[in-house]
Amino acid sequence: MRKVKYQSSRLIVGADKVRAIAFIMVRDGGPYVEHCLTHLVKQGLEVAVLDHDSTDATYAICENWLDKGVCCLQHVPYRGHFSLREQLLLKQDLIRRLNPGWAVHQDIDECLEPPVGFSSLYEWIEVAEKENFNALNFNEFVFIPHVAANEPFYNSRHYYFFSPWSPRLMRGWKCSAELSALETGGHVLKGDLRLFPDAGYLRHYLFLDQAHAYRKYGRRSFDASEVAQGWHRNRLDIPREALHFPEKSRLEYLPSLGSKAFNTHNPWKKHYWQMTK
Repeated sequence: MRKVKYQSSRLIVGADKVRAIAFIMVRDGGPYVEHCLTHLVKQGLEVAVLDHDSTDATYAICENWLDKGVCCLQHVPYRGHFSLREQLLLKQDLIRRLNPGWAVHQDIDECLEPPVGFSSLYEWIEVAEKENFNALNFNEFVFIPHVAANEPFYNSRHYYFFSPWSPRLMRGWKCSAELSALETGGHVLKGDLRLFPDAGYLRHYLFLDQAHAYRKYGRRSFDASEVAQGWHRNRLDIPREALHFPEKSRLEYLPSLGSKAFNTHNPWKKHYWQMTK
């Protein structure tokens, strides 16, 4: 097993500054890693990475980011299936060891942004800290890679607003508040919750292209106990034809890359592949 690697932060200095760390667990996330780490560092956060026995360049890429934003890189053995509970417990343990002021839970295929009016996630955290809030919620926008063959999938502007209920994705929290999302699969925090009134934006780039959609959900194996508990239902036994991307006409469209002019008046209660099962 590879050793845990730590680096001291050069991003946030001064005893009066809040230390904020994003915690990511990833397996074979090569196409996402550079973009994800670059974004989080620009947002003023440090990053702790748990590499789930990647077979691609993910670990090596993260090593290159040590002391450039990544403050911890840890190898985790892969047991042949995806376990969300294991992921959350490992993140919980690492949060205790690193002891930041605020933690952010995110996946490698996501891009988290603050509400309008804040220049960065870190500024949002600072304001929440000063105003005595202890948790941050995000609205999820799922992007479908309707892009030209030579364009990166991040250039997609076609999306749907995924919101089965609200508030739903409490991905940032003050660590001393001792909140936990373990029983809700990492979604809703439980405890003495003081939620910031405005939601941030979570851009979700689930798939690189159509072939990746077939691979990603056509053969993923989940922890049996979690399935029995009712988790992962929207990713189980998906027929191949259900994973065909929805037509552009069914989706919302951003006027420009990076725009936050999202339409939240037409929330999807299910993912597109659930609607055709």
